[in-house]
Amino acid sequence: MTEQIVSPERFLELYEVDVSQYTTSYSGFDYIRNGYVPYLLNKYLPGVEVEFENNKETMAPLHYLADGSAYVICYLRKGALTSPPLLYPIMGNPPKDASINNPNSRDLNDNMARAGVKCLAFHTGLGLKLFTREDDVKPETKTPSTTKTSGKPSLF
Repeated sequence: MTEQIVSPERFLELYEVDVSQYTTSYSGFDYIRNGYVPYLLNKYLPGVEVEFENNKETMAPLHYLADGSAYVICYLRKGALTSPPLLYPIMGNPPKDASINNPNSRDLNDNMARAGVKCLAFHTGLGLKLFTREDDVKPETKTPSTTKTSGKPSLF
């Protein structure tokens, strides 16, 4: 059996940890504030750190696709053990549906922080409930209303 940073049993334990005191709300969803990632790792997984893979050409954590969009690669490390790497696109701030071409240092910093939070949740279970709740929330939909003049349904 391959040694893992977080065992399946520990993952399930960490999934149940209440992280609500470390969260902030945005657009109706709760997220762990990125500044708490080192604290939570130290509290629940001493010796585990979030790391980013450097681009071999630039020695910076920023990677590019052929279309000019950028991404970072994040993983957890504990000694010689590493988690599988996860790729995170550089998204707008606040996050939007489109990635950013030619991100500046602020874009990179913001997205590395977001990636660290997601890496923590996906690899350890800590805070993952916050992300799984997103799947339970249904987006608001407009219901047809009737116009006063025609009585016909209107979507506007």
